[in-house]
Amino acid sequence: MPNSNIFLRYPYINEISSGCQSIVKRGNLYIQCDRSKTEGTLYCRVCNCGFNIININERIVGGFKNKNPISFDKITCFKKVLKNHGLNMTMLKKMANKKGVTLNEDFIHEITKKQASRKKKKKKVDVSVVDDTSDEEEFETRGRGRPKKENNKDNNDLMNDIINNNTDNENKEDICDSEHDDDDDEIPVIPFKYTGKQSIFLQMSLYIDEYNVVYNNLGEILGTFNHDRNEIVDRLAIVSPEC
Repeated sequence: MPNSNIFLRYPYINEISSGCQSIVKRGNLYIQCDRSKTEGTLYCRVCNCGFNIININERIVGGFKNKNPISFDKITCFKKVLKNHGLNMTMLKKMANKKGVTLNEDFIHEITKKQASRKKKKKKVDVSVVDDTSDEEEFETRGRGRPKKENNKDNNDLMNDIINNNTDNENKEDICDSEHDDDDDEIPVIPFKYTGKQSIFLQMSLYIDEYNVVYNNLGEILGTFNHDRNEIVDRLAIVSPEC
């Protein structure tokens, strides 16, 4: 059985032992010292001799309140160390229950919580109505900028032809699109009512162009509509969710 002592010490459990009241590094984790206190002091003989005693009250989620220990690197992922010792949370909870202690979830998850990432601002799409020579329905003009070129059409390979003809200038055009307005690249689209079985598209505002490429209301390519299958295939802009 792997040694679980480092995982059942403060701050990873709520209970503070009556031993040495300093924080030490054990197994890459900063935990309460497991030695007995020297009589008349708060710390053990070893910690009393140190010049950088960190009291357990200084330990906070993510690090330390006032100062870091000597040679402090960074807080190590608790669950990663746990896994390296051949343990998992289910096993640890059983050990904690057997010893009559409770796990401190705040410290267990102190570096596993995802930090908010900076999201790039999406370009707003200006949708305006333009006249068409036919009286069947009105077209809407998609916002400025070239659609993403990852979409490969199955329908007569029309989109592939467009992509292949522009391969040489692709990088240069992408740079220009981010710095300048490109009024000549507007793509005419019409509202598209999807009636298939792909539930992700049923509640979305969809648009389709003459090549059967489907867009959302932000101008992002969702895929290509296959009439025979009544499905949107080659889905490119759908991103599924994620120590």
